[in-house]
Amino acid sequence: MGGEARETKPITLEGEYLMKKSLSLWLVTFALLLFASTAFAAEKTVAGPKGGRLLASTPQQAEFFVNKERRIEITFYDANLKPISPSEQSVEVRVGKNAFQLERQGETLVSTVPLPEGHEFLVVVRITPKAGDKPQNFRVPFHDGICSGCKRAEYACICDHHGDEGGGHQH
Repeated sequence: MGGEARETKPITLEGEYLMKKSLSLWLVTFALLLFASTAFAAEKTVAGPKGGRLLASTPQQAEFFVNKERRIEITFYDANLKPISPSEQSVEVRVGKNAFQLERQGETLVSTVPLPEGHEFLVVVRITPKAGDKPQNFRVPFHDGICSGCKRAEYACICDHHGDEGGGHQH
């Protein structure tokens, strides 16, 4: 027991330990970046049966459509995209501070007044499936024009090159 003194090496982050730590750190970083890119990616616009923008509301999908008189139409659809009559749903539509009254016309809710003059603004659609449920908010950048690519209204464009960020849609 009173023998030779052993040489001890200080613990360092070298060699195999460093490689394992680096690989682990790289994998965690990659997973976080992948999650962030999918979580914050812009939703792809889905075409509605009338030519409007399909909103991913639940339990039924709703289509935001602006008719030739510039009146907003909201139509609810079942899983097969067949129109269904609005029943318990509550829908609010706003452009800035202006709220739009909607009246039922058949299976569609239609605004009582047209959209304001102008070519670009943000329309906020708030859908509450039934009383007591949490409302679902949808922001639709409205662009008054037709996309040269897909020939749909700009606000409902399904082209890969469209962008909702920044309020511009360049073709």
